[in-house]
Amino acid sequence: MAACLCLGPTGSGKTLLLKRLQSTSVNEGTSTVETVGSNIIRVPKKPVAEGSGATSSSSRGGEDKDFLSIQEIGGAMAPLWPSYFAPDKLIMYVIDSSNLFQVSISTVLLMELLSHEKLVGAKVLILLTKMDLTNRKNLNYLKFMMRLDTILAQSGRRVSLLEVSATTGDGLEDVRRWLLLNWPRVKKAANTIKAAARSDNG
Repeated sequence: MAACLCLGPTGSGKTLLLKRLQSTSVNEGTSTVETVGSNIIRVPKKPVAEGSGATSSSSRGGEDKDFLSIQEIGGAMAPLWPSYFAPDKLIMYVIDSSNLFQVSISTVLLMELLSHEKLVGAKVLILLTKMDLTNRKNLNYLKFMMRLDTILAQSGRRVSLLEVSATTGDGLEDVRRWLLLNWPRVKKAANTIKAAARSDNG
């Protein structure tokens, strides 16, 4: 079962973002089909050359060792999102930064997600996508309308915000680093190593 959910309104850019994290080659003409239901996307822990096919794995062990499984759930399934929630889930919430007409639904879904009882304490990464299609003035307006600065201030380290573009690749490695930093098993292993080091030093 995937330890991370990728959520967001329909057309917010979830599928293209995950394709780029898989190192799939895309360009300005690349189009995606609206996600109906959900998909499990395997993202490599380390960036690989585009189009190399490095996202495939011949063994279960290779998948666990080299890849992170992310479950993308379509925006049309928003009423059913809570059935996938769990306290230990990581959440990637995707917002189309170029579509100001989607501000209302993006805000409603985000507030419902952050206040849901199953996600109290869960780590959430808000992703402003399609940065190549917007400008700083519209971006600041979107942040103001969604009160993102207030949300970040009140949530502390629980909620993070990144600006990304799947087309240009800007910000993608910051997303990968956030996943690795907060991924349950990776984080647990890192804490175990730190504890062992302290014990040896003591």
